[in-house]
Amino acid sequence: MIIRRPPDLRYSDVTPKQVYLNRRRFLKAGSAALGALAVPFTALSAAKLNGVIKGPFSTDEKQTPRDWATGYNNFYEFGTAKEQPAQLSKNFRTSPWTVTIEGAVVKPKALDLDAVMKLAPLDTATAVSKGGRW
Repeated sequence: MIIRRPPDLRYSDVTPKQVYLNRRRFLKAGSAALGALAVPFTALSAAKLNGVIKGPFSTDEKQTPRDWATGYNNFYEFGTAKEQPAQLSKNFRTSPWTVTIEGAVVKPKALDLDAVMKLAPLDTATAVSKGGRW
């Protein structure tokens, strides 16, 4: 096995300090410029645009009503018809629910949702990295 001496290369030799600082200034200036550009577009989004023509994928269909888009689902705990879950779960309350840990455990406990969230807060990055979904 060949054992080599570490190279005489310091961290500052890889990226000189001036280049590093210039990159930081560039990113700051770029984000400020993008923020300044976004202001006129937010004002335009509220205004009606003139001269807009329909594209090749335009449609004349009317927009889906809000109650259909927000209440139509496939969760069958409250019924098998698409509209039933939204109708039947209106008054469904999940508080004050508790989770009971009992059986072959050293310290049996009853935890409410707040206690569970303190022990295991939601972490979307972990869920996604382990193949879960938001």
